[in-house]
Amino acid sequence: MAKQKTDVQYQFPPKTDSVFRIYLKTNKMNSLIVVRFELPSGEDYTRNYGNIPSNALLVEYKGNEFELYIDGEYVGQRVLIEADRNMFRYDAIE
Repeated sequence: MAKQKTDVQYQFPPKTDSVFRIYLKTNKMNSLIVVRFELPSGEDYTRNYGNIPSNALLVEYKGNEFELYIDGEYVGQRVLIEADRNMFRYDAIE
């Protein structure tokens, strides 16, 4: 049996707005992994061929609201409560 390629290329349309979005995906171990960050600055960073967007990109956006997508489905508005180069945390908006 051939080994499956673990690094894939994700396709997204070009970012044309300033909406803050985070896209996550459930992996084989049932953990969430980062697929894409779309920052309010208009920049976007997508996981492609092992090039993983750094959580450090989110540091300056702590306290901001964003749209969360998991496995391609919109799950709602969240607020970024913590971010550093190793991790980020978010919470539901009350």
